[in-house]
Amino acid sequence: MSPPGAVHPAAPEPNESTASAELRTPAPGSADRITLYLHPDDHRALGLAKLDDRIDHNTRIRAMIALWRSDPDAVNELAARHKAP
Repeated sequence: MSPPGAVHPAAPEPNESTASAELRTPAPGSADRITLYLHPDDHRALGLAKLDDRIDHNTRIRAMIALWRSDPDAVNELAARHKAP
């Protein structure tokens, strides 16, 4: 929680790719489960973000996937540079 009178930065203006991103929440019984290994720094960062905004890991990762669906080239380029041999 922020102290009274705290100034929060303005939310960024949506660009074309993020404006079309849609978060899909699976229906009970229809979800597929995956396992994700994270670097310890990334796991810690996700945990700290959850403490700040109370957005759980699953929702945050679904949001990342929504951004990938809305701008696959940007994400695929980064993934290609780091793919396993």
